Formats: sequence, structure tokens, C-alpha cells
Amino acid sequence: MPEVTPLQPGDPSRLGDYPLAGRLGEGGQGVVYLGHGPDGERVAVKLLRARLDRGGKAYARFAREVAIAERVAPFCTARVITADLLGDTPYVVSEYVEGPSLQESVRSGGPLTGAALDRLAIFTATALAAIHEAGIVHRDFKPGNVLLAPDGPRVIDFGIARALDATSTITSQVIGTPAFMSPEQINGEEIGPPSDMFAWGGTIVYAATGAPPFGGDAFPAILNRILHHEPDLGALTGPLRHVVAAALSKDPGQRPTPRDVLDHMVAGRATPVIVGRPGTPPEPSAPPPPPGQVAAAGPPPTPGPIPAPAAPAMPPPSARPSAGQQLIGPVLGGLVGLYLLTVTTGSGWTEHARMDLALAASQIPWVSAAYPVAAALTVPVGTVLGRRWPNAVAAASAVLMAVGSLLGFLAVDYTLLLAGRIVSGLGAGALVAEAVGLALRAGPRRASAIGPAAGLGALAAALGLVLAATLPWRWAFLIPLPPLLLAVLVSIVSGITTVGSRPANR
Repeated sequence: MPEVTPLQPGDPSRLGDYPLAGRLGEGGQGVVYLGHGPDGERVAVKLLRARLDRGGKAYARFAREVAIAERVAPFCTARVITADLLGDTPYVVSEYVEGPSLQESVRSGGPLTGAALDRLAIFTATALAAIHEAGIVHRDFKPGNVLLAPDGPRVIDFGIARALDATSTITSQVIGTPAFMSPEQINGEEIGPPSDMFAWGGTIVYAATGAPPFGGDAFPAILNRILHHEPDLGALTGPLRHVVAAALSKDPGQRPTPRDVLDHMVAGRATPVIVGRPGTPPEPSAPPPPPGQVAAAGPPPTPGPIPAPAAPAMPPPSARPSAGQQLIGPVLGGLVGLYLLTVTTGSGWTEHARMDLALAASQIPWVSAAYPVAAALTVPVGTVLGRRWPNAVAAASAVLMAVGSLLGFLAVDYTLLLAGRIVSGLGAGALVAEAVGLALRAGPRRASAIGPAAGLGALAAALGLVLAATLPWRWAFLIPLPPLLLAVLVSIVSGITTVGSRPANR
């Protein structure tokens, strides 16, 4: 059973009708106490850190989810007994579950292996299936919220994180436990059942290895690894490794549903994982059987008929292209585009420009070198800035290319011609930086936009190379512009986001 520690100075001795006997634990949401009900039964009393105002969004949301939680099958959670959300000390009283949390068990007894680990994966996936079908997204699934009861694991605290997310006292925080947060949760995007499955995958890795899949050190380092690095699956093997790897996909649409996990684990072989629909929480389903019809000590009942999958089979992680393979196409396309653009406005036109503008021979090398030098200097800076402001870098490349092209086309002297070359080079460098950034941020859903974004630049430059040989020199500045602007537009509308770009309605 969880270790009970004495009450600390400042702890209440009573909350409502429930006298408190000691502490069971403490987390970001509040402190959990061991209490006693009117008949002497033991209960878990969570004192919330945030106050909920009557009529406020947080109060209405939490009250609604507490009501919905009653529809979740009791075998997979701790039943909520009562809640007082309006006082100075808001609290929730729930059924007391004998047994330690998964986090406590791993810390004291070491990682799980073999059948014990498989049972944990199946029981917790079953619990998430029941929670999701009731219309709830947990939002803070983690080892500390999985209790190892004698009759099987129980998942607790679902719905509380979503309510606290709307309270004014913590609006500057991201609700969730950093080591188990999904990429969309970090980015402030809409959270749905796939986010819970990402946390489920991390929890199973923790159970098997004793460490989260993306490390447990400094907060910024963890978030960076979740967004940009592959998970460390440790000693996981067989079907469980495949399904956990799929659950930890950066793309919510590529993660399995709880029922997919159950199908995969029951099959007992490393078959492809079938992914379900990403998106918003499901509509509440019909109520589960009354508690009396659920076996108290037996295994959890299998969920109902499994619907047909909404997406094609996803190959095991080993069959997917690596990060390096995803990087080759976009980066190579961007570099080829830069090279061809340089050739397009290369030395062939300078003699005509020198005669038209009466340029000195000493000025020609500066005009020729301005474009590639400006582009080369812009690429590394644009790549760094593009990780935080990708759309801004794409838009900047469009503006710079437009301004540079017009300056070159309308040049009447050396100064304007040189300025046009420099600004055009800056725009080309920003375009290549965006191609690199797209590759670095690419997920499975976004990869289709990377090729057009980088390849259109090369296509435009190749077209310019042919036309520039027959048209007046000034047109060399304008020939690549329309397709390049289209490439930038493709980049912007592809919807790439990072930690620094959050939805406006956040």
C-alpha cells in the first residue's frame, strides 16, 4: 500500500466531513491525503492547489467531467465519491486504492519484465479505452497516476488536468508532467486521445527501464528531445516494443488507439500497428455495466466490437524512413535551387549590364559575388531563426526575393544593381534555410509539403536558366520570382509549428 507520512505543519486536519490521517503524496495538482469517511472507510482526499469559481469555465468543466467519470467502468479507476470545488480549500474525495503507484513500485522494486510488463500494458490500455469512450481525455497520464491495486492497475486523476488548465492561477503553465507530455501538448495545440497514448507509451518505457523515454533532467532539455529526437526504448522487445514505438510517434495521426494496442498485444506477434483516427475526444458512449456485474478480482472485460480502422496499416518503426533519409530530399532540393539561381544570374548577363549602366570593370566582381555571398551568410542564421519562427522566415524570403528582383529589374546605376543582388541573395538564403527547417521539423503528415517547397525553387531556377539566355538581362531578376513565391506559399500553408508558434486561441 502507499506509504502514509504524517501531516505537515499547515496541512488541514479535516476537509469537509473527512478527517485526515496523513499524506499519501504530492504533485503539481495538489496534495493527496488519507482520510476516513463517515463509516470509517479509508478514502483518498486530494486538496487542489487552484480555486475554481462558480460559473467559471474551470468549475463547469470539472463538474461535467466528474459526472462523466461515473460512467467509466469502476475496475479501471478510483471512483469519485464527492467533490467540493467552491470553498477556499477545493478538494476531491475518491475511493482509496490499496497498492503503490507504478512510479513508487519501479523506484523501490525495479523495472517490470516479461508477463508482468505485458499485463501492465494491456490493463492500462484497457483503462484508457474506457476513459476515452466516456468522452474524457486524461491529459496527465504518467506512472504516478497508475496505482497497482491487488485486482489490477487503476488509472486515477483523469479530467483534473483539463479543469486546472482553465484556472487563472496557473495560466502561465503547461498542464502535464514534462517527461510524459506529447508534442502537441508542448506546442499548445488541441489535445485529444492520441496525446494520452503518447503518455501511455512513455509510461510503459518507464515501467520497463526505470527512466522516461526522453530523459528526466532539465525541463527545456526534455521538451527539446520530445519535439526533435527519437525515444530511448531501452530493453523493450517484441510486439510491445513495436506498439510503444508507434505510440511515441511525433504525429498524433500515426499513434495507435487503446483498442489497437489491445489487438496488437493479444495477437502476440510483431504485426503492423493499425492506427486510429486522430483528433478530438470521442463522443460519450453508452454507460458500462453496473458495478455489480464487473468481477472484482478477475481481469478486466474486453472492450466491445472493434470498429474498422480509419487509416492504413503503419509499418514497424524499422521500416520507416530515418530522420537522415527524410532530410536528404528537402536539403538537396534547396541547395540545388540555390546553385541554379546563382547560375541564372551569373556572369553571362554582366557584360550587357555593364554596357547598359556604364559600370566600371572593377565593379563587376562585386556585382557577381554579392548574390552567393549574401545567400551563404543567410542560410545558417535563417535555419536557426526558422526553428522558432518558421512562417516568419518563409515570409521574409518572399519579401526579400520580391524586393531584390524589383531593384535589379529597375536598376539605373551600380548602387541599385548591387542592392538588388544582395537582397535577392538574402531571399534565396532564407528560402534554403526554410527548406532545411522544414526537413528538421518534418513529421509524417507534413513530409508531403517538403518536396514541393524545396523542389519548386529548383524548377523555377532551371526555367530561368533557359529563358535568361534569350531574354534581356533585366528579366533574369524576375524569371524565378513567381515559382519561388509559390514555393514559399506551400511552405507557409503546410502548417509547420514549433514551441514558439502557438494557436491564437490558446
